[in-house]
Amino acid sequence: MEDVEMDGEAWLEHQYLYTYRIADRVQELAENHTAHLGDLESLTADFGIAEFIRPWQPDSALHKFIRYAADDLMESDNTGTVKMPFWDRSRNLRWTVPIELALTSYGLQDDIRFTLANIPQIYETIGNTTYARDAPEVGDACFGHFQSVRLTQPYMDFLRQVSEEVFFVMFTNRGTLQKLHEYLAYYVTENDYAYVLAEHPALAGFYTKSGRLQRRNPPKWARRAVFFRDRGMCTACRRDISGLLDPLGAENYDHIVPLAVGGLNDVTNLQLLCRTCNNKKSDRREAPSKSYRRWY
Repeated sequence: MEDVEMDGEAWLEHQYLYTYRIADRVQELAENHTAHLGDLESLTADFGIAEFIRPWQPDSALHKFIRYAADDLMESDNTGTVKMPFWDRSRNLRWTVPIELALTSYGLQDDIRFTLANIPQIYETIGNTTYARDAPEVGDACFGHFQSVRLTQPYMDFLRQVSEEVFFVMFTNRGTLQKLHEYLAYYVTENDYAYVLAEHPALAGFYTKSGRLQRRNPPKWARRAVFFRDRGMCTACRRDISGLLDPLGAENYDHIVPLAVGGLNDVTNLQLLCRTCNNKKSDRREAPSKSYRRWY
């Protein structure tokens, strides 16, 4: 695979708007995927794994999961149940839905375009207490607005930006990355080579005859990312290999979920190992190290 020039994308302006809520949702989906198969169905059903097969996509498997989780959260937040206050240009306090504030916060639109100026209320008295709740048409209007926004380029740009921000936070979590790739490995191995060749011939060249993905050496940008994430140290034995070997030599980059059991050629499926630990692990499933070197 031809390497990708990444220097132009070296800096990320991080808003931290939904970062940790989305990260929590991704972790929940990855680590408890058997409990969320229905939620994840649209991501992998009908050979949806095809989106993950091409090797070494800068838009990694984790990016795709993040966008999926972010869209799911936005759908649940924009049904009228969550209302966000803001000051209009006349300094009047008004209310809107979360997606409107998100798009303006990221500079993807100039102003709030949907407001809940007069929220119809339904009052219900139980005993001596009167409760107010929104009329049904409020939720319908909010969700209808979200569905229209969902089809626009600014919303796509919002999901892309959010995926970069959450990736920045989650890329260091090798345990969650392993769980994510174990889930995807099931769909890699679900169909044999004959099925892929017959139904998805454009992808057959990425497979071996055994129905697993071919080994493709990671490109320089992926090796650099993992090398700096793991700080030039073997994640298994903690040996500093930064000055002992070629820091970007492909032989030091181990697939966390091995290709032999359905692992992907994906930057989020890599960890840095010394040659001894890499040879020892071979094609076995092993939990990645939970040890991380302190920043100071």
